[in-house]
Amino acid sequence: MERVDTISDVRTKELPTGVTLYLLKDSDGKEYSTRNRDLARVADEARSSGQHVHLDYDEKRNDRGFTNRYLNSISPVDAMDSMTTVGAAMRAAQEAAGRPASLFDDAEPPPSATSEKDLQIAKAVALKAGVEILQYLPEDQRTVSNVQTAAEHFTRWLMTWRP
Repeated sequence: MERVDTISDVRTKELPTGVTLYLLKDSDGKEYSTRNRDLARVADEARSSGQHVHLDYDEKRNDRGFTNRYLNSISPVDAMDSMTTVGAAMRAAQEAAGRPASLFDDAEPPPSATSEKDLQIAKAVALKAGVEILQYLPEDQRTVSNVQTAAEHFTRWLMTWRP
């Protein structure tokens, strides 16, 4: 699996076998583990700079019902790269619909007074819109992480838009 997110925490845990386990937490609170010190170093640098990273991981559910995420790779995402993929597709969709090109550029985070139901509806609509813009992306950039990024932008816009 893969996703683009920011890292909120990086810490270590010594296992009884003497092996050091590195635990990373993303902005959604999902935790990833790795034994690779270099991956943890990249995550810590991204955490301290607030930079987005591309996470490649395996997700496995254990017999006790817990989901474990094992980090395979992590790489910093250049802000211009994300704008050239998802941003370009969103702008193309806006232009095709006759909307202003700056529609998503200055969206603010959702207000805290928003109900949970409104947020869930906005996320569902945003995910549908994120899937629909795939046609504007080049074949090699039609990924789940790009749909997620677009859906996050649509959600922020939906939650701040007022008629």
